[in-house]
Amino acid sequence: MRDSDTAELAHTLCLRYTGRLRSFVELHFPALEDETDDVVQSILEKALRRLRLFDDSYAESTWVYAIARNHCIDLIRRQRRWKLIRNTDSREGDPARIRSRFPGPEDTAVENDELRRMKNIVASLPTRERQVLWLSVYEEMSFREISRVMDIPEGTAKYLKHRAKKMIQEKWEE
Repeated sequence: MRDSDTAELAHTLCLRYTGRLRSFVELHFPALEDETDDVVQSILEKALRRLRLFDDSYAESTWVYAIARNHCIDLIRRQRRWKLIRNTDSREGDPARIRSRFPGPEDTAVENDELRRMKNIVASLPTRERQVLWLSVYEEMSFREISRVMDIPEGTAKYLKHRAKKMIQEKWEE
């Protein structure tokens, strides 16, 4: 691959995935919310470094999201290890210091009640169900692509989406 091809591909990857990766990180890895821009940049850099390993039999998005998911999991593991090593401030887990991911009171007045309720229901889903739902609905991935991104069998991806939809319906009807 020529340098001009690599530069063009790097530009294309950044344009196509920066916003999508930001949303992915913010939704699925709230522990990384304060450093989303840095995380997205690291994911794109990692994708570019591994460009030679890309297998065209997979969709580009499957490959990028697999890198993103694994990178975020690694970062969270490192953060947990670091917290165990250092003396933590006892106020660190204080709920008053935790930022809400949902709209504040001024935004709530503008936002439709049903939309806010749906966001809360989706956010309350277990991580794996929420990830499958996101990849299926927002990223329009097939179950085959989802299974590759999440490193799970295709049947499990189908089951997790079905379970997520059922949980949403049950919570909506409460």
